[in-house]
Amino acid sequence: MRKKPISFFLSGLLAAAATLLLPASVNASTFNYSSYSQWRALMFDTSLGKFESIAKEPDNRPNKFDWSTDYCSAPLVGSTGLTFDFSAACRRHDFGYRNVKSLTYAVSAEQRREIDEQFRSDLRYSCSKRSIWQRPTCYAWSETFYRVVRLVAGP
Repeated sequence: MRKKPISFFLSGLLAAAATLLLPASVNASTFNYSSYSQWRALMFDTSLGKFESIAKEPDNRPNKFDWSTDYCSAPLVGSTGLTFDFSAACRRHDFGYRNVKSLTYAVSAEQRREIDEQFRSDLRYSCSKRSIWQRPTCYAWSETFYRVVRLVAGP
């Protein structure tokens, strides 16, 4: 079956747009657009609860990604405390960094900011599930975690 000219045009347009959206360090001729799109969907378009359920089920998650995590490697505090549990947020944050590096070979400042902003949102979401009495302390912890990550991650 012969492809219509419009499908060639749309394919070319999609490839050009994807190339423009990639970090400068990526070699567009060897880049896997499908994996990058799936990573972005899991990272930014999937609820934290859904992401966590995917991450916990090895048989149901895409095996092309690095799902390893050390959760929050915060000295003395860890991933959980009396007023917070940031395990899921830290898992997704690890997923973000570990896979963007393997997909794009380098992490741009924009990608770091975007992953860290998702982390902030996930931390705050985790706090919203706490009792009304624990939320203020949890939100304070969430902002502390976020700011330390930004400080360590760079601009």
